[in-house]
Amino acid sequence: MSVLQTVYEILRGRKPEQGNPPFDPSQVPGGDQQQKKVVDEGELISFVENEFQRRKKERLPFENLWKLIVNFLESNQYIDINPVSQALEEIPKVFEWQEREVFNLMAPNIETRLSRLSRMRPILKVRPGSNDPDDVRATKIGDHLLKNTYYDKKMLSKQSDVNTWLETNGTCLMKHTWNPQLGKFVGYDDTVVEGNPQEVHEGDIDTIVCPAAEIFPDSCYHQEIE
Repeated sequence: MSVLQTVYEILRGRKPEQGNPPFDPSQVPGGDQQQKKVVDEGELISFVENEFQRRKKERLPFENLWKLIVNFLESNQYIDINPVSQALEEIPKVFEWQEREVFNLMAPNIETRLSRLSRMRPILKVRPGSNDPDDVRATKIGDHLLKNTYYDKKMLSKQSDVNTWLETNGTCLMKHTWNPQLGKFVGYDDTVVEGNPQEVHEGDIDTIVCPAAEIFPDSCYHQEIE
């Protein structure tokens, strides 16, 4: 079993299978000069945890800024970031008789921008690659498929959530995945050992809104996605 297959089995929660033929470096170009490395499950888990803690620590200043902006939008403006504890703390009053009035200038501006953005309804279009009748016919079919998918997945509502996160935190992604729980119902899976048989569906594409709080990039200072 190769190293990649071993890591794959560990990530799936399975133990590497025994009895498979040993890895032959001669079958890989340049493999004679490479030494086989045994992947330890503990080392893999430790690497993931350390990498997560590093990314979390690097993202902490940005996360505190996002929290501060949300508090300002909710008219909780007498709050600031403690540079020592790296936490949000309420600013104490200088005198007991001091009154605190709130002048929220951010919320009306953001609400106005969101109202204008809600009027924009971007819909994907397909352009033919040539003037060939088959390409034009395929383009029309693709337009209908994209339009149906756009409304079936409720992209208007999801785009509204994306605009809200963008105006608040400045970062938001839309993740396109394949969801096996969607689509038409096919039957039941009787191979489940424990519990009731699970429903089996055809599966369908799904779009998930990922705000900035759910993103842990390898570096917070990259200006490009790649």
